[in-house]
Order: sequence, then C-alpha cells, then structure tokens
Amino acid sequence: MKKKYQNIGKIVFIIIMGIGLLYAFWNLLSSRFLLGENKKEVEMATEKILSSVKNADRMECYTWVYRDLAEEELWDPQYDVKMVHDFEHQKFQTMKADKKEIIDYTKEDIEVYSRGISPVYIPDGEGLRTALLDRWLKYEGAKTYGKQQIKGMTDFISYGYLENPDYLLSIKEEDTEDVGGMTCRKYKVRVRNTLRQEKSGEESDFEFRKAISANGLDVLELKASYPQVYCLLKESFNKDAEEFFVWVDNNDVMVQIERDYTFQYYVNVMKEHSEKIEELVGQYDYPKIVCHQQYRYSPECQTIEMPEAFEEM
Repeated sequence: MKKKYQNIGKIVFIIIMGIGLLYAFWNLLSSRFLLGENKKEVEMATEKILSSVKNADRMECYTWVYRDLAEEELWDPQYDVKMVHDFEHQKFQTMKADKKEIIDYTKEDIEVYSRGISPVYIPDGEGLRTALLDRWLKYEGAKTYGKQQIKGMTDFISYGYLENPDYLLSIKEEDTEDVGGMTCRKYKVRVRNTLRQEKSGEESDFEFRKAISANGLDVLELKASYPQVYCLLKESFNKDAEEFFVWVDNNDVMVQIERDYTFQYYVNVMKEHSEKIEELVGQYDYPKIVCHQQYRYSPECQTIEMPEAFEEM
C-alpha cells in the first residue's frame, strides 16, 4: 500500500512539473508571437525613437529618482546621476556627487578611470574592502564592468532595451504631452522583466532569494522585520514584464524615459541605511519609485575630459 501511494505521488509530481514547463514554454512562445505579429510596426517605432541617439556624436542623460505619491512626485537627491556617452570617441562617463568614472572602450579590453570610490576590491589584511580614492585610478574592466552601460541597459539608462529582441515585447504610441514647453508623443514600451535572469513567466522563489542575498540582505530577517518591503520586492521581482514610458518631440528627438525603480530603490535603502526606511518610504505607505531619465545631444551636451594623471592598477 505504501509503495502504491509513493507511485501516485511520483505521478502527481511529474504532472505538476509538466504543467509548469508547458506554462513557461507558452509564456515564452506567446510573447515571441505577439512581437512577431507586429514586428514591422515595432521596428519602425524603435527606429524613430532612437534616431536621435543613432545620429548623435554625443548624448547626455541626467537621471533622478522620485517617490510616486498620490498628489506629488517626491524627489530623492541622493540618486542624481549624470552620464555622457561620446559615441564618436567611444567613451562613457558617469558622475554622481563628487564621484566620477570614465569607461574607454576604444580597445578590446575596456579601461576604466575612477575617482571618488573605486569598485576595485583590494586586500587590507582583514579581508576585502573598497578603496577610497582622492585621485584617478585606471584599471581594466572588460570582464566585470562597463558592458551594460555601453549598450544603454542599466538602472539609470534604458534606451538599449528598446532595440534588444531578447527584452522588447511591444511599443505603442499613446498620446501627446507637454514636456518642458514642447509637445511630445508618448510611447508605452513593454519589456521582459530586467531584474530576472530566466525568460519564463514562471515565478522563481529561489531566484528571488538569490537576488536578495546577492545584495547582502537576509531574506528571512527581511520577511520577518519588514513584511511590507519584502512583499513589495517580491512582487516587483516576479512581474512578467516592465513598462517604460518614452517621450519624443516633433523632430523625432527622444526627450525622456521613465521606468519603475521600486526594487532597486528599496534594496539600496535596506542595504545602506535600513533605519531610514520609515522616514524615506514608510511614512508615505511604501510608494512606487520611478526613475526619470532626461536626454540631450551634441553640441549642447557636456564633453568628456580624460584625466592627465592617474595611478594604474
């Protein structure tokens, strides 16, 4: 009798696994089918939206983050980032407060110049620590750094997802809106969830826990002590798709992009100063966070000046 129930259990397990795999396959297939159904329309929209990027010698992206409250957009200045992409000379610069980094990808091995806080870890006799710098440091970073920035696919710069077939699901023109005194067309863009590695629509508790742990957070402690934050992070992580909103002016110049930044923001707050979670978001009933990216192009945007003196790692 015991063996009989064991066999039934195995059969039920196989059926459940089979249904899960079929569901995952159907989600992947349907998303590809939907994109293929209006592929020409999507490609035309992408080409029009990104024409200003493709035709520019340089592009500047100024990014800020705000808490999306019911009656206002509450700005958080600690996330202000300014980026300059010099397409002509193959350089990319990021500036945040007094920190500055320049990526030079003219060679096969990407070279990084960093001033402020270096992402390079060095031995200090007690383990590994981040080197605080008041000078320029130069090192190779091809394997660990820079690739996504160059492709325009990071938390703070998102236009690259619009032409990536592994992510892009749909583009739809919605309406016109006033942006800085200009009448702009607004597009709604759906992309595969950029937080997740897997392409299926199936929720993965293991992958979520892995992502939380990779940011130095204890999943069980987070769930027990900050249940609202835990639920918000899990909901954001397990979404099938993300929505971007893109504004383009009458000359087909991409002016700005907005995207959801909830997961990254809450993870950063919990990681860096969890004691401020109530002050920053709790008192506002844990709102959605939005990342706003504003673009302008050569000759108006800033140029990149390479450091004359630096220390090589």
